[in-house]
Amino acid sequence: MKARKRPGVRPARSALPYDKELELIIQDSGCVREAARGYLDKGLQVVPIPLNEKNPGYSGWEKTRIKPEDIPRRFPRQKNIGVLLGEPSNWHVDVDLDVPEALKIAGRFLPPTQTSGRASAPHSHWWYRAVGTVTKKFRDVNLKMLVELRSTGGQTVVYPSIHPSGEQYVWHETPDVEVINAADLKRSVQELATAVLIARHVPPEGGRHDFALALAGFMLRDGRLDPKTVEAILQAAWFSAGAASRSALRDISGIIADTPRSLKAGKRVKGGGELHKMVPHLPSRIGDYWEWDNEEPEEAEQPKKARFERIDLGEPIESGMEPAEMLVPDVLYAGSVHGIYSAGGKGKTFFALWLMKQVIEQDRPVMLLDQENGVRIVSERLRALGVDAEHARRNLFYYPFPSMPLSGEASAEFEEMLDKVKPALVVFDSWINFLASAGLDENSSVDIALWADLYSQKCRQRGMAVLLLDHIPKDGNTARGSGRKLDYVDVMWELTKPQDFDRETVGRIDLRLKKDREGWMPSGVAFAVGGKDGKLVFGRTTFDSSMLAPDRLLPSDLAALAALKSFGSSGVRDKEWREEAIKRGLARTTYYRARGNLLEQGHAEEVMGKYFHKVPAKEESHSVPPESHGTHGTTANGGKSHESHHPKGWDHGTNQAGTEEVWEERF
Repeated sequence: MKARKRPGVRPARSALPYDKELELIIQDSGCVREAARGYLDKGLQVVPIPLNEKNPGYSGWEKTRIKPEDIPRRFPRQKNIGVLLGEPSNWHVDVDLDVPEALKIAGRFLPPTQTSGRASAPHSHWWYRAVGTVTKKFRDVNLKMLVELRSTGGQTVVYPSIHPSGEQYVWHETPDVEVINAADLKRSVQELATAVLIARHVPPEGGRHDFALALAGFMLRDGRLDPKTVEAILQAAWFSAGAASRSALRDISGIIADTPRSLKAGKRVKGGGELHKMVPHLPSRIGDYWEWDNEEPEEAEQPKKARFERIDLGEPIESGMEPAEMLVPDVLYAGSVHGIYSAGGKGKTFFALWLMKQVIEQDRPVMLLDQENGVRIVSERLRALGVDAEHARRNLFYYPFPSMPLSGEASAEFEEMLDKVKPALVVFDSWINFLASAGLDENSSVDIALWADLYSQKCRQRGMAVLLLDHIPKDGNTARGSGRKLDYVDVMWELTKPQDFDRETVGRIDLRLKKDREGWMPSGVAFAVGGKDGKLVFGRTTFDSSMLAPDRLLPSDLAALAALKSFGSSGVRDKEWREEAIKRGLARTTYYRARGNLLEQGHAEEVMGKYFHKVPAKEESHSVPPESHGTHGTTANGGKSHESHHPKGWDHGTNQAGTEEVWEERF
């Protein structure tokens, strides 16, 4: 890569200049069709966008593939043009700078390259060719977008399009598009975004020294970042914030020199806890940027409660507590938050609708917030399940594709709706889509916490059961996104389909328990489902653990497990375990992901801050016998079962001898 001078902020040109990398020459007329053809001829896929808009405005636009003969039809003269990024366009990607603080310091971190923008935001888009780049968004603690690394699945509006403000997008007279390694580009953008984030929170003069101390302590601790990188980030942040006096820069250099020595000597150093006090959620947001999984602010203090109310525990200790109330026995507690995750096509939504039917038939209201299926699919499946139309009119409150952004106003409206409907069960389908529609990142622990606090926790605080449907990644066996999701549920189930089913074949759905705060759920529950003789079969059946797919430990999980076992029965603290895992070839982020999998699957346990190897219990050891559940109700053949808290009228699906029973309902 030859060295180039960093591009200055020159006046924007009104036409696209000749560019050796893109090899595009757009005629002076600026004809939209001509521009689209020019981009397309050189391997850049384009998408039509309404004039003065930034979004294509229709679903599936990211799959658009336009041929030259389509241009007259797809691009009338009054259209904007978007370039599809990443793989569809030979891995051209865009670093989008959304705030002034980023524009001021981008050249300190990003390699010189072709840029584009508009009059009021020149050089706000930096273009690169980086094979394999993955989109990553960088937000402020208040969720305002700061910087985006855009790749496959994204698009950027280009010349000769018109911005909603009326300004024309332009290409700037800058160097050619730089070809760069994807990892190097990601690292540069991480450094830039971190500096921009910090710049927006630099305190007034008098508080900057302590702010720099806390930042340095947090970012240098445990070798998270090297001193040279941290110094460059802090100096850029101070410059962007207009605070880069000579004395301030000298102070930063001194702090960067002293902090590693203090950490090595074991001295007390300000870090994430102090930083969290200064700017709430700032340490977590920086951790998200760098993908420091499971990193919590050191010394972070919980906010103090305004009032204290003592609860006398003597009475429940003496008399004992009643078992947790079940909304749907062995699957849903009343008033708790539940998650069900599975791969696509396993019957997750169908099963959720069946659970809703059980509650509706208790003459209790259910609220379904749907971001996946729509009216036709939901109504067709409910009819197949035999849901009575009158029951649905009275007790089913269905809201397709609701707007649930991260705002106090939207949350307040949601709370008003909850107080009006008073549902026994609230279903969100699906969690990832609700996060995405709010512009949030499922991999961000902060985003998940903020969304949950505004919505799902509002239900829980009112004693309403919640069901969050979720997906699993292609190569995993846990719910997608940040492990923080597990913190916001009381019960987590993994749904599998050991036997396929359809309208003519009866198969099976299994639920495997992954988390249970109350401890009353069985380790597994099975349901027969499918079509038989023109009827829908859907009911509880005998759970056969031998048919469950075994837990899938990835190679990285096995390496982390071997590292844990090397410490024997005495256990080990996180730092030592992590260091041993890194010696065995794991990256820091991979270690934390593996640690979470081992804890979740029962191969490891944490006791008083130390981790121990644990042999996973057999499925039967988790089961609570019917006598301890105190179950009541009537079996399918009318036989009396044990008495309990289960809702009246529920049939377990197995008789006293444990033989299989199912129920049939007409399509």
